[in-house]
Amino acid sequence: MIHEWQVPDDILEVIEDGGGYFYGENGFPDIGLEGPYASISFFVLSYLIRRRITEPIDELAAAAEEVVQGNLEVEVKVHEGGEFEGLERAFKEMVESFRKYIARSTGEE
Repeated sequence: MIHEWQVPDDILEVIEDGGGYFYGENGFPDIGLEGPYASISFFVLSYLIRRRITEPIDELAAAAEEVVQGNLEVEVKVHEGGEFEGLERAFKEMVESFRKYIARSTGEE
């Protein structure tokens, strides 16, 4: 049960069988999404997931790749209030710490 909502049997079957997607011919009638509302909801949710989760992870992975290549001047963007703000901030601090450490060790401070 999710927030007092009984998960429909069709969806439970997909989850238990290890399937990744569920879409009925008429949308998602068991949860009240039918016809064009199902498609609109899908696209809105896809956009929100992409914007709030996938993009920040992609940006952080690109920054990590830059650091692996030796670029410690990489700009690490912190999305204030985002799901990964703490991780982004920690990564940014780590890169800055590397810069300071290398500067101290080479006498460039």
